[in-house]
Amino acid sequence: MMKLKPIPNYAIVHTPTEAEAKELLAILHENGYKWSGNSKYNLLDRHYWNTDDMCYIIKPYKTIAGWNTRFSLSVHSFEKPIFLTFAEFKEWYCEEEKNQPKFSKGDMVVYNGKPYLVEAVTNMGGYYLYSIDTEECDHLAALPASELEPYTGRMNWQQEQKKYILQICYAPLLPDDIKLQAQQTVMANLQFRTTADRDKCIEEINAIVEKYSMK
Repeated sequence: MMKLKPIPNYAIVHTPTEAEAKELLAILHENGYKWSGNSKYNLLDRHYWNTDDMCYIIKPYKTIAGWNTRFSLSVHSFEKPIFLTFAEFKEWYCEEEKNQPKFSKGDMVVYNGKPYLVEAVTNMGGYYLYSIDTEECDHLAALPASELEPYTGRMNWQQEQKKYILQICYAPLLPDDIKLQAQQTVMANLQFRTTADRDKCIEEINAIVEKYSMK
């Protein structure tokens, strides 16, 4: 869909071909424009193009009228009409509207760089989310699709690369020789995929320390 920027009243768009006329009217129709004068036709039903002199006038209240340049133009004296080619009209006043992603209940999405699961979809197209990170347990409500991204394979890979680091420092018990004890101190950094793996390792280390500690 082509989204329109604000268009000055009485802008006049010249469409020398029937194809340009149809495309112009289709864009205006998508954005809520109608024929002036309470016409029973919409902009797609009739285009009234019959000559390469044909123009269309953008009037107030989202209405338009056709005009052949061979005839005089009647507009309010205080208005200064702007004459545009169809190419200028598209360049200055049209912009492509980005398609917003659509999600369903149970889909994985990304919000602010974090993964979430769609918990429910509102009637207005908002999304209730909850975090899949067990450490956070966030619940987010009614976010628009424009703020969400699909959870792609690349993001899944990035999430899997997340590591939890545990630093361990151990040394022999040599109370009479502090210098020697410092020289024999060993430090190690262990990396884990999940907090559960990390916590399990800590439990095992504590069990070993407890088993071999001097009473």
